[in-house]
Amino acid sequence: MRFKDYLTESTGHNIHIEHVEDHTFQGHSGFNHAVEALHAVNNRIQGKPSQAKITTKFDGTPAIVFGHHEGKFFVVTKSVFNKKQKLMYTESDIDREYGDKPELKFALKSALNQLKKVAPEKGIFQGDLMYTSRNKHEDDTHFHFTPNTIMYSTKKDEPEGKKIKSAKLGIVVHTRYHGHDLQSLQASSDVGLGTFKKDKEVHIINPELNVKSPIRDEETQTKFSKFIHEAKKEIDSAPPGIFDATRIHSAHLRSYINQTVRNDEKPTAQGFKAYMTRAFKKEIELLRSVAGKTKKQSQLINHLQHVDDNHDHYQALINAHRNLHMAKETLLSAMKKDGEYETSIGGKESDHEGYVVHLNGVMSKLVKRGEFSKANFEKHDKKAA
Repeated sequence: MRFKDYLTESTGHNIHIEHVEDHTFQGHSGFNHAVEALHAVNNRIQGKPSQAKITTKFDGTPAIVFGHHEGKFFVVTKSVFNKKQKLMYTESDIDREYGDKPELKFALKSALNQLKKVAPEKGIFQGDLMYTSRNKHEDDTHFHFTPNTIMYSTKKDEPEGKKIKSAKLGIVVHTRYHGHDLQSLQASSDVGLGTFKKDKEVHIINPELNVKSPIRDEETQTKFSKFIHEAKKEIDSAPPGIFDATRIHSAHLRSYINQTVRNDEKPTAQGFKAYMTRAFKKEIELLRSVAGKTKKQSQLINHLQHVDDNHDHYQALINAHRNLHMAKETLLSAMKKDGEYETSIGGKESDHEGYVVHLNGVMSKLVKRGEFSKANFEKHDKKAA
């Protein structure tokens, strides 16, 4: 099996990370994992023993996979997981694949030429590109770069600023692929940054959260405990079979939650029905045949009836999800920035994109969806318009 074919078929590659509260839609085990992950984060920021590893989620782009294959260094975008994508070993390879995308072509050439200086001789890695020599900027006191939605700024006389001054490329390396051969590779957050070589032109940004002082304020703990308790109560007091009754709509529920973030709506079972109605009607309008339209309309009626028949299940699940979301927001409000970067969106001060909690082999996002996710949705919507 060729390397690119393996990456396409592997279940171990790092494509999507679930919002921690969205694990609720995966069933009882998913809900329990969400609760466990939130408790682990809470313990960690209090300075208590915790099995969780927490990394800062940087808002970089593009995602780059790189390393050595058959003795040759390569780079490729995250689209390596698509069947037609090829590994790129030379600038000519990049020109051939991305000749019509000058900015992406320049970014990949920078990654190819710079990362080979520091990458270990063995191993395949993934990271988010933060800046190249083209898109880092400075004023009298700060360096700035805006790879995607968030602008990152740091003082020139700070340790990170001094690294940026001489660097031609900055990247957050967050994933390493482990395995004895290409067929057995699995994604891991144990990157081993200490194995990377040093070069002043390459700025490797460490994403691991450094909790400088424990966060133990009583208000945070009271609110966090309340939301976790309410989430469990919703599940425990719901009619039997809550996860079996709602499993059919797990993907729809995720999409619905994203829509409520876009529109600043409070999610409800009735709102979910309205969302599905709009989604199905859009699909119906695209169909040409009467038979196709009739079939799709019948499907919609059945879906809506299923939600009506299990209304209490759906409302309890949505309420539990909401409470886990609020528990997460409580922790995020208490977590202090690491102090290395100031962040802003559209000229207004913002938090980091969020964090990733690594627990029991599962990675989950901790993001302020009402702030960062909404800004990202709006940016995407403007591009699509």
